[in-house]
Amino acid sequence: MSTPCLPRWKNDLPEIPTRVVSKDGQFVDTSVDNWHFRAASDGGKVLELDWPALPADYAPYLVSPRTFRILQLYLAHRLSFSKGHTVRNDFETVRRFLRWMRARVESGHHPKLRHAPFEWGVLDQTTFRLFLEHGLSTANKGNDFARLRDFYAWGAFVGRFPEFDTQVSLCLKEVRAQGNVKGAAVRFGDVIKGPLHPAEQRLVIDAVRSAAGNPEDRALIMLHLELGPNPQSVARLKMGDFIKYQVKVVEQGRSVTRIRYQLAVPRVKKRADYRQTKTRPISSELGGLLEQLVKGKSDARLFHWLDEEDPERDIARRMRRFSEQAELISPRTGAILRLGPRRFRYTLGTEAARDGASPAKIAEMLDHSDLQNVDVYVEASSYVIDQVGQRFDEVFATMARSFRGKVVESHIEPAFPGVPAKVVPSTVLHLPVLPVDVGGIGMCGRDIRKDGLCRLAPPLTCYPCEFFAAFRDGPHAQVLETLEKVMEGLKESSDFRIPMQLEEVATAARQLVAQIAADEKDHR
Repeated sequence: MSTPCLPRWKNDLPEIPTRVVSKDGQFVDTSVDNWHFRAASDGGKVLELDWPALPADYAPYLVSPRTFRILQLYLAHRLSFSKGHTVRNDFETVRRFLRWMRARVESGHHPKLRHAPFEWGVLDQTTFRLFLEHGLSTANKGNDFARLRDFYAWGAFVGRFPEFDTQVSLCLKEVRAQGNVKGAAVRFGDVIKGPLHPAEQRLVIDAVRSAAGNPEDRALIMLHLELGPNPQSVARLKMGDFIKYQVKVVEQGRSVTRIRYQLAVPRVKKRADYRQTKTRPISSELGGLLEQLVKGKSDARLFHWLDEEDPERDIARRMRRFSEQAELISPRTGAILRLGPRRFRYTLGTEAARDGASPAKIAEMLDHSDLQNVDVYVEASSYVIDQVGQRFDEVFATMARSFRGKVVESHIEPAFPGVPAKVVPSTVLHLPVLPVDVGGIGMCGRDIRKDGLCRLAPPLTCYPCEFFAAFRDGPHAQVLETLEKVMEGLKESSDFRIPMQLEEVATAARQLVAQIAADEKDHR
């Protein structure tokens, strides 16, 4: 970047290297106006330090070339030992600080800066504390203050520049800056950004099963449903991370060969300088779909259809498009369901906590290095899901009910006029437990002449079906008890989606049992 000649202090600042090697081995050209590097050496979003934007943030007032040079020295230094996102965040913090300073100058503070360029020597304890107070009223909270404080400490103790006061820096270390509220979307059950409700999950799963959207978008949805990965991890996946292998299993007394798939998912926010991955199993459906879509050599991008410059934003864009094309209407908002990578991640965490998973297990599943970000899921499992969920208004309660049928008094009562009576048996043959067979659970109102053949798996999947008329004296409590035992046994031994599917049935059965009990209480 070209800067005016600086007769003052020109010789006491070191030259900025024309090229810097980042922490993860990227070569960053620092001789140009805009420094570019990726979030990680193996891929991810292209990050930019737009140096010409700094004077625009402070305009119409001036920033001295020395101020620029010191900040460039600091960020060139930071690149060598910090992640790309961290360096970009430092840069954006200074931009926000300059905009804040411009507003202060315009309002009459720092009158000298109306006619003199901004220098780092202007900073003192009062300015820092005011900036912290301002930050607490924004989404960045105290994070901007903390980053600017780190920069100031580097200038005072490493750079030893005369405009940086060591005593000010030491005093600032005692100030505690409140950061962002961790997991606010999860903690408070945000209906737009927080975890998906089971009814919303069902919408997404049904859309995937019906092959909604294009295959590329659907593959991303399936991946996030199964693993809840960080979007940067998805952007960094390579062909070599997609693993296909054969296993021999015993089915019905015979040895058969089955295809299995795994993904070596790149880890994010780890301090190691080398690439780390964590191998995760994926479903045969997702593996087969990826086999159809992927192409290239082992070092090629697995999700090659994502935008090269900003793949993470493209993932979010494609998820929104999938929801729109599948016409997914959230029962909580009445609008198109807002999908995004973080929502799937939050959903997996809260579901695991609700099912009793330990914090360590949740941290391992979501690939957190420690437990500091996991407590919010444990809290949400009881507070958000149990407490807030029970207080939804009557309209939502009706829309989100899993039991959508009706209750009839006897086998004789015509449940669906014009449709031949068909009793749904209660023998649960497709569960690995003793069947319950006491005469049937209800009647089916599907008219194959208008509605087509049933594609469900009676009798269990009848409970959430709108064509189901449940017998008031049916063995619903017994079916529910049997189902809950099976679900508990499947949690540790099966694909996680199977208990999820059965949970929908169990929820409908619980609602039916509760409705019958409430009706009996009212008639006493």
